[in-house]
Amino acid sequence: MRGTWVLGMIAEDGETRFEVVADRWAKTLCSVVKRCVRPGSIIHTDEWRAYRSLGASGYEHATVNHSHRFVSPSGVHTKRIESMWRALRRKFTRGGIRHEDILAHLAEFTWRRNCRNREESPFESLLDLLKIQ
Repeated sequence: MRGTWVLGMIAEDGETRFEVVADRWAKTLCSVVKRCVRPGSIIHTDEWRAYRSLGASGYEHATVNHSHRFVSPSGVHTKRIESMWRALRRKFTRGGIRHEDILAHLAEFTWRRNCRNREESPFESLLDLLKIQ
């Protein structure tokens, strides 16, 4: 495998989710979105063709064409997820990540980001997780 495809999603409240996907085809991406996002939600994406069916799948789908601008005239942008990709790439490129370790690194990255977003102490959050186990 030459690479790993990851679909990233950020909710309006800042909660972050990443999913490793087998490919970038519409069927694959839309099935992840349907599993993770409530119908009727507003989804902002770039104009990657695999996202085109989101509107027909019960979502309000708004796009921005990055070959022309980074914010559409109506205010649609993908700045939050693009910023997240930059942070994730910095983490992953420090020494490289083995393919079989990507899920663990994504889980940790997501957990830390979500703790920060909720203004939770990562240490206390970890203790709470351990209590549940």
